[in-house]
Amino acid sequence: MSIFSDLVKKERPLHLENASGGKSGALIATYEGGVKALIKTPKERLPSGHRRQRGIASELHPAREAAFYQAAKLLGFADLVPETVLTKKAVNGCVSSAQLFIPAHHLHEMQPKLNDVDDPEWGTTLMEVCVSVPRKFWRSLLALDVLGGSRDRHANNVGVVMRSENDRPIYRIVAWDNAVSFGETFDRYHNVFHKYLFRRSVDLADTWPALESLTRGDLHDALDEYVEPALVEHAFKRVRFFLDFPYRLPFKVCSKGHDGVHDFPDYRPYFEPVVERPLHLLRIPA
Repeated sequence: MSIFSDLVKKERPLHLENASGGKSGALIATYEGGVKALIKTPKERLPSGHRRQRGIASELHPAREAAFYQAAKLLGFADLVPETVLTKKAVNGCVSSAQLFIPAHHLHEMQPKLNDVDDPEWGTTLMEVCVSVPRKFWRSLLALDVLGGSRDRHANNVGVVMRSENDRPIYRIVAWDNAVSFGETFDRYHNVFHKYLFRRSVDLADTWPALESLTRGDLHDALDEYVEPALVEHAFKRVRFFLDFPYRLPFKVCSKGHDGVHDFPDYRPYFEPVVERPLHLLRIPA
């Protein structure tokens, strides 16, 4: 158990306040020593009045936040996602997620033009901003979002942290707001970020080993506490689908299924359960 996990699981926060921005009604908790955490509680309804966000019930959001962090650890990308655990101590004894608060810059702070999503050059501007961060971080986030089936990765759900090394700025990214993940594949998928950053092709390079070495058993061991096993199975199959077709990303497929003979193959054999017919019903040729 880490120092952060031990703190938020055993101690109540000294102060709670509403987090600015976002649609989930998250809270900022301050603990002894100035440690801060982003808290998400299970809700019957979101502040918007909806019970679901892109198909994921709001009451499941805390568990999905914790699951996404576990997935990042499993792939070796834990530095992309702030440590996230479940705790009953933060708010009225309910099981909430607590994510270590890491100050970082939103992309629109680096380029205010990103606030105008209707700008026809929005995608180009995004790529110009992201180029300051080493591409290996974007590849790692892409691989993690494929595994997690992230349905709401957009420019406001990625932060940039800068430090100085030998008088040179070094950038890395932080992935926030990961609650809308681990649903059924291709159901209400929405990702406006990677499709701009990678367009139709990407060289995963140093992320391949993490994906190729992922086993079904390890994934279930890591996630079954947080996500229904059937949806963990979907996550594993997403990775296998991606590995089988590495040079063209399934953005169209993830949005609306099979797009034709010149696009991705039909996805159904990957994600629909196989129904085995009883032996006596099989027709054996004479």
